[in-house]
Amino acid sequence: MTSRTLIRFFVPLLFVNYSCSAQAISRKPTDHKLIEAYSQEKLSGVPGGSGATYLKFILKWTGKGAPEFIYWKGTADVVQCRIERAHKVVERPRDMPAGIDYFFERNSQSSIVTGDTVMVSALKGAVEKAPSSVMRGRRNTLYVRSGGKWSATSVKNIIKKKAIAMP
Repeated sequence: MTSRTLIRFFVPLLFVNYSCSAQAISRKPTDHKLIEAYSQEKLSGVPGGSGATYLKFILKWTGKGAPEFIYWKGTADVVQCRIERAHKVVERPRDMPAGIDYFFERNSQSSIVTGDTVMVSALKGAVEKAPSSVMRGRRNTLYVRSGGKWSATSVKNIIKKKAIAMP
């Protein structure tokens, strides 16, 4: 690679990274309201299989635009979150395991509008590295970027729900 090619590639990345990490984080979120936070184990339906525990947050979206990024900073690492439109289960289908309270629409992040219920799922091994302002932020906090601005929501209580036995 020539030095000109390196400059064309890396200089814009430096500006993007700097602009993300230098932003202030508002402690008063105006684009969402936390409804509930919970952890839940999904037991394997296969004999001898291992289960997994998931951390989920249910938000009422009040922002004008869709959420861009959400990170969870718990007691350990900062992890990126998956964002999906969610719907409360009203009439449970027969084949749905007990303990599932919401179902969600895959790949619905960009179509989220004001008034939607949003399911945020903490992912392990996030692909995107969090901005430095999030990395330095408080623990047990959801960091939400919407409309180019960051806000933080402190999570005081995470409910442990009954495990789900998968078929």
